[in-house]
Amino acid sequence: MRTLGGFSRALFVMVVVCTTLGMEAAEENEEKKLKAPENRNLWRLEWDNDAFVHTDNAFTNGWSLQRHSHQYDGWDEMEPSRFSGWISRTIPGLGDSGDRVVKRGTGLSQIMMTPEDVSNPDPQPDDVPWAGALGWTESWYAFDNRRLNAFQIYAGILGPYSLAEQFQTHIHNWINADEPLGWDNQLKTEPLLNLNYAYKHKLVSGGDYGRGFAGDLAVGGQAGLGNLFTFAELSLEARFGWGLPRGFINTADPPGRGIMLNPTEGVSAKIHVYFSVVARVSAIAYTVFLDGNTFRESPHPGLDRDTIFREAVFGVHVASGRFSAHFNFNAYNDLPFESANPRTDLTWGNITLEYRF
Repeated sequence: MRTLGGFSRALFVMVVVCTTLGMEAAEENEEKKLKAPENRNLWRLEWDNDAFVHTDNAFTNGWSLQRHSHQYDGWDEMEPSRFSGWISRTIPGLGDSGDRVVKRGTGLSQIMMTPEDVSNPDPQPDDVPWAGALGWTESWYAFDNRRLNAFQIYAGILGPYSLAEQFQTHIHNWINADEPLGWDNQLKTEPLLNLNYAYKHKLVSGGDYGRGFAGDLAVGGQAGLGNLFTFAELSLEARFGWGLPRGFINTADPPGRGIMLNPTEGVSAKIHVYFSVVARVSAIAYTVFLDGNTFRESPHPGLDRDTIFREAVFGVHVASGRFSAHFNFNAYNDLPFESANPRTDLTWGNITLEYRF
């Protein structure tokens, strides 16, 4: 009996130890699963500036701080708010059927426009207006390696409350550039609202995604409705390189002009280097940044401009595990409006830094 009692105690200890080790192993496996690239949330900082291409006019500066969820197999798994659940059920194309995954993004952004001569305190009706916008953005998107659908709501404010004047003044003081003196002529305060919808479809794809060399070609379309930008757009998008992640290009447009997206499945710990080229044509019916105030008498008459904008975007992308860095160069075929200053240019560059957690 004493021997049996000792065996029972030993057996009990073994069961407890094995159970504990099993739970620890399960927790470790779950932790590894959560740390997989597709199961990490993402923080992103985007900085747009024409100083990257040695100019200082038109779209002179923009930034956004974004947070994107990790991918889910369905909207119900995300446990969305009542409003997000309604969006996912109501907006066409956001369904999560098949192998598609879903994500949601939120962000704060600022856009700044100035004429070429920032040291001139007088109105400059023949150049782009002084304008600043500060906005909050929510985006919802569903995708796989074949197609993507996305919807976005942008809400913001135009005018002095955007803090564009203060931001540019401090930056110019910091880099010892010309003091911007024309902000008294900026567009007046009014609310901004924009709804954007995008669709992308992969035409050709091949190679070893995520490991070796791969490439793909996609066609895309986007439409925006609002007083920030009302437009329709068609694009052709190519990606190629080493360790190319499955998904699509993020062109890093300012929110409202584009949609905040993190449309890839993430990257592994090794270094990934790939490139992108986008050609697009946009028909812009209205934008407050070139046409002046929407609801109030505008201090700027608006520009005599074309409706059609032709643009190319060239990108270099480097990623490894938790960190990614992207550089995009946005070049316009020609200036789509008349300007009194021959140096006015819409070309700009973008630097994007990302951290996954």
